[in-house]
Amino acid sequence: MRWILIIIFCWGVGYIQAQEARPVVTLMTWDEASMMALKEYKIVFVAVGVAPGDKEAKRLLANEAVQLFLSRNAIGIGMDMESEEGRFFEQKLLKYPWPAYAFFMPYGDLLAIVPVAELAGNPERLLDTGREALEKAKIKRSNSRSVVFREEKWEDLLAEAESSDRLLFVMGTDRENQAGLLMEKNVLNLDEVADFYNRHFINTVLDVSGQTEIMAKYGVTCCPFWLFLNGEGKLVLKAEGGLNEKEFIELGRLALTKAAGIVFEESTPDVLMEKAGREGKNVFLELYVPAGTERKQLEKKVLRDPEVAAFFATHFISGSYDMLQEEGKVLREKYTVVLPQTFCFTDARGNLLHEVGSVESADELIAEARRVVEGNGLAAMREKYGKGERTADFVEEYIGVLGRAGRVEIANEVAGAHLSALGGNCLKQRKYWDIYSAYVVDAFSDLFDYVREHREELGELYGQQVVDGKIRELWRAGVGSFVKETEQGAKFDEAGYKEYVKRMKKEKVDGWRNIAREARMEIAEKTGDWRTYTELAEERWNEENVPEAELYAWGVKINENCRDKSIRFKAARWFALAAVEMEKKERLSGKVNLTSYKGFFEKLVDELIQ
Repeated sequence: MRWILIIIFCWGVGYIQAQEARPVVTLMTWDEASMMALKEYKIVFVAVGVAPGDKEAKRLLANEAVQLFLSRNAIGIGMDMESEEGRFFEQKLLKYPWPAYAFFMPYGDLLAIVPVAELAGNPERLLDTGREALEKAKIKRSNSRSVVFREEKWEDLLAEAESSDRLLFVMGTDRENQAGLLMEKNVLNLDEVADFYNRHFINTVLDVSGQTEIMAKYGVTCCPFWLFLNGEGKLVLKAEGGLNEKEFIELGRLALTKAAGIVFEESTPDVLMEKAGREGKNVFLELYVPAGTERKQLEKKVLRDPEVAAFFATHFISGSYDMLQEEGKVLREKYTVVLPQTFCFTDARGNLLHEVGSVESADELIAEARRVVEGNGLAAMREKYGKGERTADFVEEYIGVLGRAGRVEIANEVAGAHLSALGGNCLKQRKYWDIYSAYVVDAFSDLFDYVREHREELGELYGQQVVDGKIRELWRAGVGSFVKETEQGAKFDEAGYKEYVKRMKKEKVDGWRNIAREARMEIAEKTGDWRTYTELAEERWNEENVPEAELYAWGVKINENCRDKSIRFKAARWFALAAVEMEKKERLSGKVNLTSYKGFFEKLVDELIQ
């Protein structure tokens, strides 16, 4: 126990007061002081690089209040920074300059430090630093967990973020930055921080020493930096510099908020538009039917994309409405929505500026939204077309906009007129064939006659299967022309329909029976003939492998539009049988199919038999 008896100022710092049991600074080594501090539940006080015999040091450490504080709370040592031990010890200073007075946890973390030059013999400043160190030590002693940083490959971490639907949190460091080192010692090892980041994020450290491409890619200029990335590697949020515990947790919460994507207001459309008017923005309305996995994928891949969220926050007030609920129904009727998933863009007065159906990517949705911002939405293009604008580029762009909005009848009309003016031979050019293939659904035009007459020639250009498929599509579309809207409602030309079916049979149209039946179902829907609709639907269900989404759509239409109890009961039976079959398959396989429509089918059964 030699070091207990060593006199404090052998190296020139001063004399111990007689009433103290141990000097405030001893000749212990760092390891010895750490062990003693650990046993006595104290911290370690280090006079770092303070010269032996320094008069200011003697006066400072002879101060009665300083001696009392240190003797009660710390094990003190001096550290010669020119010695081998001092050179090893320097890394514990986390880039702070010396000479200084520093307080440490036993065996490790720097708690607080004050340079000698800033003290000017002021004992109160040293006491304040010591009290700060004690508070930090108290917090550290009550914490036992740290943020867990993963070391897998970057690509694997992003893949896991994508599959688990979490963000990748990246701590960028060059291992030489003081702010980052301090956060590692004093923030990342706090329980509340650790629990929050380990629960919500996949965490990794990126050492950017000698690397600039990552910093340039994400627009960061200094270390430490903090990145939150989605599974595609897109930046959700970034920050730079040191943060305290509260700031760091708030940063994570902000990242989670931004990762949620477009902010949809939970209010009525009227309130939405009032807010848009006050803020000088337009309105974005997501109108949807909640079925299957399509919307979940759209939400994950598009609506939650950080670039989409940022663009829409700047230019729009957004709302999302289920078209099976009251407010959604009103909006569907107001804007004559025809697709189960439609994005409507309006001004603050509710005037429709633009609309689009399904989009495949974030870039597509931003491009459609930018049309509105630039005044080139569907409404503006329709106005130009109505005023006689017929340049080829404009018309072809307009056709695409109509098609993406689901306005197939108008797209068919505009595309048919455009191509007819060019003549049937234009279809031998890929650009015009693509327009015809995508948008024209007129089975009574000269263009359709041309396609049938030149079937093999066009097949050589685009593939026979493609051309034959388009021909079948137009035969199918032609059946729908036998329903006309009148003031008294939809009127079915049954005689014309039968003649058309005979014509398909005579020309040996592939699958003419199915074409006729599917078209007759649509006619029954338009005319409100739900008995015929249900009978034909049941035929299809018994004879074909009908996709779950299509079957569900049938049920929704019957549920919303048909009041006949016998018809509703028949439809309910389909969904009850389908749900039972799904349940049976799950039991046999031992796996629950999270993408099935079983839950939707069961809900429909309840609604249909009410």
